Amino acid sequence: MRYVFLVPLTIAIAGFSGLRLLVVDGGSMAPLIQQGDLVITSSLGATDVGPGGIILAHRYGGAPGELLLHRVVERGAGWRITKGDANQSSDAGRVADSAVAGRLLAIIPLRSFAALSSVAAAFAGHEHIGVSISSAAGATVTVESVALSGADATGRILPGGSATWRVLLTPCRPTIGSCPLAQQLRIDASGFSPLMGGSVSALARALRITTRCQDTSTPDAVWVDSTDIFTADWLATNAATGLLATTSSPLRCDIQVAVLGSVPAQGLTITLPLLWGP
Repeated sequence: MRYVFLVPLTIAIAGFSGLRLLVVDGGSMAPLIQQGDLVITSSLGATDVGPGGIILAHRYGGAPGELLLHRVVERGAGWRITKGDANQSSDAGRVADSAVAGRLLAIIPLRSFAALSSVAAAFAGHEHIGVSISSAAGATVTVESVALSGADATGRILPGGSATWRVLLTPCRPTIGSCPLAQQLRIDASGFSPLMGGSVSALARALRITTRCQDTSTPDAVWVDSTDIFTADWLATNAATGLLATTSSPLRCDIQVAVLGSVPAQGLTITLPLLWGP
């Protein structure tokens, strides 16, 4: 799951109370709203916005002051459900009236302001991305290929780029007292938790993981989109939020890690730890 995060600018809009000018940090509202665009929101009438409208809200379960700009897709008495236009699924949790901070008034594309382009570029990092997959006893992982998109000559991923691993996942054989019928590919909580805190907390926000898989036990099986995870929405206390795929048959999966936005440091190396098996 990916989100549009917003960064408030220290610019006052004189004479208009309830208005905010913010910079978009994220790609979940593409193509309508792009990373680096400016948006203007108003608190007036914000809780009246129904399905189809775009609201500014405090993210459910997010850090204090963390704001999202997403579209309302469902509304009830005192609540609504939101979704990014570029996301495959709705946001976690209902947005209460008390969490609504504004409604979208205007979008000012970054390309309209050449002077701001250099400012945005100052926040763009270059990352070395890697994936490690630990398999349980009896289960195996074979990496068949690695593909980079949007990388420089050294293999560092630029914002907007991605790395994709094609892997063959073979479950352990079900026997009494050992392997369950269904087995999982998931994020390793103990290995990923350090990325969520300290100086690299913004990095977790900038990463998106997608998987698509093919059942190799079926001839000419189609590829099926399995998971779309925006890593800031994953919780170490809830392993289900880090689930990438579940299967009882051998799977061939493409695991893609994309860098969506700005990161806190230049030249950082990231290894995303995954677990495969029961």
